[in-house]
This record gives sequence, C-alpha cells and structure tokens, in this order.
Amino acid sequence: MTHYLKCSRRWFDYDSDKSKMFELRLDNRSYTVGDELVLCEYDEGQPTGRTLRRRVSCIVRHTDGPWLMTGYVALGLSPVKEP
Repeated sequence: MTHYLKCSRRWFDYDSDKSKMFELRLDNRSYTVGDELVLCEYDEGQPTGRTLRRRVSCIVRHTDGPWLMTGYVALGLSPVKEP
C-alpha cells in the first residue's frame, strides 16, 4: 500500500539527506512492513511539489513498550529508488 503524507520543510530536509531513517506518526493508517510512504513537502501550509519515497522496514507501536504515546507509531524507513 502507498501512503501519501504531508511533511513540513524542516523534517523533509532531514529525510532528503537520508539522516532521518524513521518517521513518527499517528497510528491511524494500518501501516504494515513493506508499505511505501510518499512524503510530500509542505511549507507554511502549502505544498512545494517536492516528494520523497520511503519503504517501511519496521514498525514499533505504542503497544510494543513504554516508548511511544498511545496512538502513535514509529516507522523504520529505507530508501526507494525513484521510478
């Protein structure tokens, strides 16, 4: 499954240089390992047109331990070659 997600410029820049290999999100989309995320950059509430593709390589949910607030998920990411 492919998920299109808004991403603020601040976090998008970390993603674009591959220094951020995880994503913290609300657990409201039934994420599974192997899903693809298309991160769409937004600046001041407006889309910039820049996107990044990442594949979900692992998932940590709040039920896996005390590390996350209820209702949140940590998604481990790996790069996806652009088509």
